[in-house]
Amino acid sequence: MVKGMSIVALQTLFRKEYNAAVEAYSNTSAWDAVSDIGTEIPSNGSSEDYRWLQETPEFEQWIGDLNVGDLAEYKYAITNEPFAAAVGVHTDEIEDDKDDLILSRIRGMAGGEKRKWGKMLHTLLVNGTTNLAFDGIAFFSNASGVRLNDNLLAGTISAATPTIAQVLADVDTVMQAMGAFVNTRGEIVGIVPDTFVVSMKAATTFRRALLSPTDGSGTNSAVANPFQGMPIRIVVDPGLTDFNDFYALATKYPVGPLIKQKRSDVKTFLDDTGENVNGRLAFGAKFRGNVGYGLPIMAAKVVSAVG
Repeated sequence: MVKGMSIVALQTLFRKEYNAAVEAYSNTSAWDAVSDIGTEIPSNGSSEDYRWLQETPEFEQWIGDLNVGDLAEYKYAITNEPFAAAVGVHTDEIEDDKDDLILSRIRGMAGGEKRKWGKMLHTLLVNGTTNLAFDGIAFFSNASGVRLNDNLLAGTISAATPTIAQVLADVDTVMQAMGAFVNTRGEIVGIVPDTFVVSMKAATTFRRALLSPTDGSGTNSAVANPFQGMPIRIVVDPGLTDFNDFYALATKYPVGPLIKQKRSDVKTFLDDTGENVNGRLAFGAKFRGNVGYGLPIMAAKVVSAVG
């Protein structure tokens, strides 16, 4: 299948194998779900300016001049970066017709883009108490200065033995808090979180607490789950090591808490520059983009200092 093929034919074969594997192995990693928590925003340059994040326009009675807010003097840009992965293919393998050795490595690259997006968004979350948002304040922070809302909350979930009652109490706390968040004019926006990012250890307890038709305890089967019917998504982040901390995100708005800026989709390539030097080809895939913080009002972190 491989032996005797031209460079163009090899590239076509490898690309076909890679794309088929992407389809076959889609959503097989926990990182795939994490990659979907960001608001995807297309980019057509080397970077994008997000000064406009300072305000969400609200309808009001139109009397006289329309209230059009000017862009604030914030400086917040997300620069696109290149990302790539590649596997080496030795010309001896091609000569010996080692299809399985070659194609299995190419299949192994499949899904790498989604895993990378997921890991980058994970890094934003876990560093959100120190990394700055567009307003120059840590993304997860108590209310201070221009930051009117406290999106860094205290929880009650035990790291050793998380319970359904603890989860229900903390979710209720964060929903009440986010529901009362205000814009820069002091008006309640009414944010409703729809996604909860949790650790693997806490995932089962969160599912029982939020997705069961009853309260999930097994002792009150006649009591309806107060969150039943709400569009709640539980995303398990395999990188979370603080097992009793979790994140509440509102991802269904035009701009959510995290930005997934895409400059270009994945493109595959076959590099034959090393063929005459070391007898090696390189088949790879690349894309451009980056991640960054969106609106702090669309997220909250719940930290539990309970053993």
